[in-house]
Amino acid sequence: MRSRVISLAVALAIVTSLALIQVAGAATGKPSGFAGSWTAIDCATGDNESQSGMDCSVWGDASTLTLQVTKGDAPRFVYSDSYSMECALAGSSATRLVVTGTGYYETNEFDQTFLYPVTASAHCGNVVLEGFDLSGIYWDEGSDSLWSGDPDGDGWGIGWARAH
Repeated sequence: MRSRVISLAVALAIVTSLALIQVAGAATGKPSGFAGSWTAIDCATGDNESQSGMDCSVWGDASTLTLQVTKGDAPRFVYSDSYSMECALAGSSATRLVVTGTGYYETNEFDQTFLYPVTASAHCGNVVLEGFDLSGIYWDEGSDSLWSGDPDGDGWGIGWARAH
């Protein structure tokens, strides 16, 4: 009975977070290109010859990643991974990872703006992951896509497409 109540509370928290994102998405803020729903496949990719054909069994598991970001100076986000190895490592029988929080923007020396997520909660079912952080996210206006990965520019990371 207690586990059912905890599961219901976690599900309610996720639904509430998504509802808040829909309401807050109407707010104005900068930069608006990050706002919206995004999807990706959990497989790191590279943009140079030495990184092409990266092995998803090493650099990801080909699970579905989703990301919702609101507009505003401190956007809210909900990130999920349909199958996360982090869950198994934490001893959870649940395999779906859900991370919520807010973010802040910083512009680098190349005049590129990054969104840096700040995790408020990360969990697999009712197992809480302490100290879980997401990497910085860059929005490419030309392709209307996101890139999350290493910020030093050596080319590996996850490419995100806008969900329609």
